[in-house]
Amino acid sequence: YRYSDYDLSGGVDTYKVDFTWALVENLRLRGSYQRAVRAPSVGELYVAAQTESNGYGLVVNGQGDQCQAGSPLRTGANAAAIEALCLAQGIPAALLGGYLDTQRESLATIAGNTGLKPETADTYTVGVVWSPEGSGFSVAADWFDIKVTDVIGTLTSSQVLASCFNQDGANPGYAVDNFYCRQIQRNATTGRIDNIFKPTYNMGSLRTQGIDVQLDWHRQWDGGGSLRASSVLSWVDRYEVQTLKGGVVYDYAGAVGYVPEWKAVSQVRYGQGAFGAGLRWRYIGAQEHSSKVTNPASTTPGVDAYHYFDAFGDWTLSDRLSLRTGINNLLDKAPPQVGGTPGATNASTYDIFGRQYFVGLTATF
Repeated sequence: YRYSDYDLSGGVDTYKVDFTWALVENLRLRGSYQRAVRAPSVGELYVAAQTESNGYGLVVNGQGDQCQAGSPLRTGANAAAIEALCLAQGIPAALLGGYLDTQRESLATIAGNTGLKPETADTYTVGVVWSPEGSGFSVAADWFDIKVTDVIGTLTSSQVLASCFNQDGANPGYAVDNFYCRQIQRNATTGRIDNIFKPTYNMGSLRTQGIDVQLDWHRQWDGGGSLRASSVLSWVDRYEVQTLKGGVVYDYAGAVGYVPEWKAVSQVRYGQGAFGAGLRWRYIGAQEHSSKVTNPASTTPGVDAYHYFDAFGDWTLSDRLSLRTGINNLLDKAPPQVGGTPGATNASTYDIFGRQYFVGLTATF
């Protein structure tokens, strides 16, 4: 148990309880519950307003400015409500009929917020570990369920537009004073979007649930040789995001930019005396574009499954000195294109550096 007191946020409690139970020989059951807290960072609290350029997608893909002539919403069942919202936002009536957004991007303003509260998470895990005696093999499987409330974050420009125009059910009344619509600033003369405000605030919630599995095996021979293999596999059943408390919940499991549904890291290493070498395989499952979650009609392509291979080796020079070396992204695989913009990718998921070499020396004194 821990109690923390923050100048701006006040006092918070965190605690954890866990257990391990040896059911029978070589088989253990384990589990835990944890209440965790993350206080807002200095940047999230105090960063000055800064403006950047943001693209927000194409209307033909179900994204972009839905006030544009020919957008699906302007020809749908609620076309009159959409046009009334566009006029209320400031598009001149004389321009609305043929209004076109030729730039598909605007400025976006991000700023800190000293009124932020800490995030709160509740984490549940239950798992088993099986290690048959004398087999050199073990397997561990853990189910997890994590829910974070008062998530600190900012919306994307695409999310603001989709929610304002009720593409995700966030503005059923098509009200101009809706939270999302208030973040859109239009040019009074041209009607185009000049700026989208993306404030840092306590959003709704984030919940993820899935299973992690780890397999390990090793074999040692009398001649000094050894072989080790391992694999860590993660399956995400849900990754639910609620941007506003009480708002719509969307499941982004398997959506690029959020979290892959399947992910694995496997490796094999052979050792002989002072030398060792191995190969690692990193797997990222296929993902759909995130726009399809809020708009199933979106035609923005997703990303196929991706594979990376790494090679590594080590050499024990003496009792106090060892050398390690390797090559990451051995095949120099380029990152995939994400979305409809050539060259755009997701740097947090895919390797943007290409083939990388490393050498390290460890000395013990």
